[in-house]
Amino acid sequence: MMSNNSPNALNYLETHKRLSQRIAIAQLRGENLRSDEEITQFLINERIVSEEEAKFFNFVAILETNPNKPSKVIDLKDFTFNIFGVSNQHLADLLYLGNLAPNDKIPSSLTKFIYGIINFISSDSNQPPWSLVETESDTILTPTKGEIEKQLAPLATKVKENGSPFNVLQPSKKLSQLIAKSWLRDGDSEAKDVFTEGDPHKVKSFLKDRGLLSELDAEYATFKIDRCELTPEPNSTGVVYIGELTIAKVTSFAKEDAGEFTNYNITIPYPTELPAELTNNPEILEEWVNSPDGEQPYTPVGISPVQISRWIPLTC
Repeated sequence: MMSNNSPNALNYLETHKRLSQRIAIAQLRGENLRSDEEITQFLINERIVSEEEAKFFNFVAILETNPNKPSKVIDLKDFTFNIFGVSNQHLADLLYLGNLAPNDKIPSSLTKFIYGIINFISSDSNQPPWSLVETESDTILTPTKGEIEKQLAPLATKVKENGSPFNVLQPSKKLSQLIAKSWLRDGDSEAKDVFTEGDPHKVKSFLKDRGLLSELDAEYATFKIDRCELTPEPNSTGVVYIGELTIAKVTSFAKEDAGEFTNYNITIPYPTELPAELTNNPEILEEWVNSPDGEQPYTPVGISPVQISRWIPLTC
């Protein structure tokens, strides 16, 4: 089942799991991604991100061995993801596995761990657990490296074809446009009411109803409206209002509670009061509201004088 119920919906969760599954396959095969170009092409080829998304992000791979350490997931311009958290010993084991010949037997001490990873790769992308930590199996088989590869081949195809590429640019743009429209005199009054009140549950339901948030992501996301009152310097060219998508808390993925998931926070900036530059120049907002779907820039910078566009929120 695909998690995104709209072309504009944020569909982070199932894509993140497919990324974890595909990285697990890469680890079992002994594949290495070293350069930024290799990482980017890998993510495009595996349908983790679209080519349009890839042009916007810088990719940073982090091999995180501490499963209790939280990390930022998404930041504009930087796409940071965590390789599934395993112990240093198991990382060494995986490196050892990558050096085996096809007819070499997998050491018995590794078989439970290896089959645990395969079970994780085989699970549906829209079901928890969303990342792998010390997953093990009760199997007593001792397969060869070649036999493991035969099991991985169809799983790699399944992971690649099991969902849509990660989608953050289009929903971010649509949300930013929706905020801008709520500021117009005859704009979206419902959006204005919801964002002004700032009730997290109402915000979530509103974004689901408007097709900006997938059903799956809505189940695990929490929302906050940032009623910021920032005033940039008169000659500032920076953007003032920036939303974010971050990890909210750390959850153990031990065997007994493998169904739990680490929720994530989405913060949406919605200023308390509009600056005079926007209230006196509504055509700036209208230009952004009417920008076609999929047309760059995904953020307002560049479509209007930067002294004005800095006021239009960049969302998560």
